[in-house]
Formats: sequence, C-alpha cells, structure tokens
Amino acid sequence: MTQHSTPRRALAAGVLSLALAVVGVVVADAPASATTCPSVVAGVVTPAAAPGVDWSGCNLSNAYLIGANLTGANLSGTTLTGTHLQGATLTGATISGADVAGVVLGKGATRLKSGGLIGTPATALPLPWALLNGYLVGPGSDLVGAQLQDNDFSGLDLSDADLTNANLSLATNLDSATWSGTIWTGVTCPDGSIAGQHDDGTCLSALDTTAPVATMTLPSATFSGSTFVPFAWTTQETGSGFWQAHYRVARAPATGGALSAWSTSAWSASWPMTKGMISTVAGYRYCLEVQVEDHAGNVGTWTAPRCTVIPFDDRAFTASKGWVRGKGSTWLGSTYSSTTALSASLVTTKTVAVRQFALIATQCATCGSVAIYVGNLRVATVSLRSTTVHNRGLIVLPRMSVLRGGKVKLVVTTKGKLVRIDAIGMSAA
Repeated sequence: MTQHSTPRRALAAGVLSLALAVVGVVVADAPASATTCPSVVAGVVTPAAAPGVDWSGCNLSNAYLIGANLTGANLSGTTLTGTHLQGATLTGATISGADVAGVVLGKGATRLKSGGLIGTPATALPLPWALLNGYLVGPGSDLVGAQLQDNDFSGLDLSDADLTNANLSLATNLDSATWSGTIWTGVTCPDGSIAGQHDDGTCLSALDTTAPVATMTLPSATFSGSTFVPFAWTTQETGSGFWQAHYRVARAPATGGALSAWSTSAWSASWPMTKGMISTVAGYRYCLEVQVEDHAGNVGTWTAPRCTVIPFDDRAFTASKGWVRGKGSTWLGSTYSSTTALSASLVTTKTVAVRQFALIATQCATCGSVAIYVGNLRVATVSLRSTTVHNRGLIVLPRMSVLRGGKVKLVVTTKGKLVRIDAIGMSAA
C-alpha cells in the first residue's frame, strides 16, 4: 500500500502534535472561561455533567465523570488531570488547550464515545490513546460509524473497541495495532472491502475467495410416509462463514413422466440454516437441491438432488366389495381403507409404469396379508403381521429389476384378518 508523506496520526508520546482541522469551525488560541465552574468534592461533580455545559478553564482534576454525557461541552483549557471519563460521551466537545495529563479514558461499564472533537489538548493523551480525525481512539472506545480513513494505526490499542460500520479505508499498519475483542461488524477495510468478507471477519486476514460446499442429507428414503417432506444439508465453509441458503424443488408423476421446471425459494438467513420442509401432493416424486452463500458473497454450486416419492392415497384406487372407507386426520389424505374379506381388492383406474412399491398400512399381530399385481403378474406378497402395532407402518418393497406396466391391483390373501391400507407407493424411478 502506498505510504503518505504527511503525518496522519497522533500518539500520546510527549506532547500531542495533532493539528485537527474542522470544517467550518475556527478554534481560538486562548480558551474562554466558564461563567461558573462546578465543585469537585471527593470526585463528585456538582452540578452534574450535562450536554453542552461550559466548563472552559475549570479544574476538574480527579473528578468522577464515568458515563457522563458531555456532548457538545466546552472543555477549552479545562484541567482534566486524573479525571475519570470511562464510558463518557464527548461527541462534539471542544478540547482546545485542555490539560489531559493523567486523564483516565480506559474501559468502563460502557465504551467511551467521541467524534467531532474540536481542537487539540495542550498535553499528551495517556498511552495508548490517540486522537484520530476527531475521535478518541483507545481500548474500549465507541467508534461506531467512525470515519478513521487514511490513518496510520501503528502501535495503537483498540482492544474491545466497537468499530461497527467504521470506515478504515486507506488506513495503514493495522497489523501492528492491538485488536483483541474488537467488534468488526460492517467495517470498511483499507482495500474497500467489508470486514465480514474476510476469512476471520476482520480486516486483518485475507479476503475469502472460496465458495462454501453444501451436501444434502435429507430426504434419504425412497418413499415418504407423509406429504410434508423434511430436507436437510451440511455446509463446509472455512472462510468468512456461512451466511444464507436457498433451495429449489421439482417434481414428476411417480409412475413416470418428465421432471417439472425447478421452483426456487428466496435466499434466507433467518430460518434454521441446515433444514427445511416442503408440502407435497400424493402420487409425485419430489427432488430437492440446496445452494449456500458465505459472507464474502461466494456462492456454492447446487447440491446433487435428493428425491422421494409421495405414495398414492387409498382413494386413488377403486375398491371392490368388502372395504370400509374410513377417515381421520392422522392418515395420509385423511382417509384409509379397511377390510377382513378374502380377495378384496384395490385397483388403479389406469395403466401405470412401476419399478418399486411401498405400502403405508396397519401392522399388528393379527393382521393379514396382501398380494400385489401388475396386470396379471403377481410381483409381491406382503405380510402385515407384526408383534409391534404400527397404525401407519411404511413397508418398502425391493426394487424390481425391470420397469413393469399395467393396472396395479392389491388383493387380500387372508380371511378374517385385518388389512388396513392408508396409501400405496409406486415409483417408476
């Protein structure tokens, strides 16, 4: 970075030599005297500090002004030897010719706030404090929105300072200053970038140029037991940090057909950043992909898709005699079909293409069994018998080696035993 030949900083070593020019303000050489100076007894100032007070030429040695609001105060020629100003607000105050030898500016319950200070003190600020562009800069200082551009930060201590939205453009020697606990939110760095775009979120590290990588972990099942499908992912990001994500979803008829155009969500940094959920329609295969972005604006590629099939509701099948069509909010589509009749059947209304089946059905110790046909070919027999009761057990059958086409029929193969069907999953994939 180009070094400037003119001095741009004032450190408290010897006599403070910063000559600060304030636009539109003329600083008198000889400070005026206040009409009435406050009394200082055992550190207590009477009357108390207030914005705009005129304490020019007063002796405030050893006064306790911790957290005081001295906005716009006239402190020209004021003696502040040993005065405690931790957490005070000095924005716009006049400090021409003030004696600040031994003044205490360090960290208090709140940060010392300044900016727009008029003039320069007659004595040096205590180490490690400095006056930059009208701001008192030191440990625990409030520098929110401070315009500190084009300054040399060699040897300065800004530990625990709040630099939120401060401007450090063209500043030099940041690496030789102390920054422990400093708040860097929204800071403009010397190169014009924002601190959050850097590897550690400060202006002290390299810009993050590596895009984050997302990997989907859900959905993981071929068939879903619900029309509400959760999805989830993990993110690898080692630079500026993960910021936001969005997802896209497409669907196709479960028994064959082209995938629809992708529908993409808005970017979001407000919802939990590793999971989400979509609402679906029965009888479709849904595919999801996720894309993530880091704080430096690096956008990763879309993940590989994760897909799942939503089973067909039992009402999508024509029922033979012997079935009872029931309803209830816990069932897919709020319906189910139940029977104990041998050979009772559920049949698709049209020819479909299928490679894999799944049932959502009641499983119990006295439950029956069913056979599944594609056309006239019996492709599977499924027992619903289970020592543990599952009202909506998801039973996924092995994937067939070939795609088969025809009307699908589910036929009960037991007599007098419960067969309760919530949904039938069919996939051509």
